[in-house]
Amino acid sequence: MCSSDLPPGAVGALVDGLQDPDSDVRIAVIWALGAVGDPAAVAPLQRMYESEDAGIRKMVVYALGRLPGDAQRGTLETALGDSAPDVQWNAAVALAERGNPAGIPVLRRMLDRSYLERTVTRAARPDQGIDPIAEVLLSGVHAAARLNSAELRPALETLRRADRSLKVREAAAEALGSR
Repeated sequence: MCSSDLPPGAVGALVDGLQDPDSDVRIAVIWALGAVGDPAAVAPLQRMYESEDAGIRKMVVYALGRLPGDAQRGTLETALGDSAPDVQWNAAVALAERGNPAGIPVLRRMLDRSYLERTVTRAARPDQGIDPIAEVLLSGVHAAARLNSAELRPALETLRRADRSLKVREAAAEALGSR
């Protein structure tokens, strides 16, 4: 979806939804603004990054990463130091997608299974194919591949050789093959 496919005023109506008292509604609106892809959403989303709610900050950073342009770079770089690790991770991935290496230290942590085992709080659900640690690792691997940074190569090599997840090992091998 892009903003030209929307009726006039739709982005403005979504921006108005950022004031909804329900944080779940605000998170859904933030996601929608990122999906629409209208750069007019950057400024209102940047203001939302000031929220005390880590879930809102996480989605803001994700949405800003989906929007075109460079106006949000400062907010994304600031989010690398956020108190919530998953906000940092979204920022590092968004910056990597833009070719910006500022998130390499965060990506290095995202590629470290032992760090993630201490940090990720969502439980794995093997019966449903959900492995939150592998999800973070895969995001980090894809971002590392995009940056093609020699600094991340040792972490990718370790994952390729020894990670317990076949998906992660394959993704790391593919990332290393792209160098």
